[in-house]
Amino acid sequence: MAIASPAVLLVAALLASPAIASCAKGETPIGDASLRYLICVPVAAIMLAILRALTRDYGSGPEPIIAHLLRRRTDPRPDRPIEGDAPVQPREPSP
Repeated sequence: MAIASPAVLLVAALLASPAIASCAKGETPIGDASLRYLICVPVAAIMLAILRALTRDYGSGPEPIIAHLLRRRTDPRPDRPIEGDAPVQPREPSP
């Protein structure tokens, strides 16, 4: 994951928005606001990396091989095709 991706920079800007807003009002020096923004960039990168790792497999079902193995343990006739699977056609020998 690139640390300078647009998503990381946007989240860092949101995290540092109080400092940026006070800098725009003239209450905080620009050096302090930029330092806070620069500190927020790696923090935002780590936060987004954790979020991506947690949601990487969200919504996906079990892999077909695993589902097939789970079915074979409980099915009395595992040689039948699973409902919805295409039947297996025997290959003809090559000459």
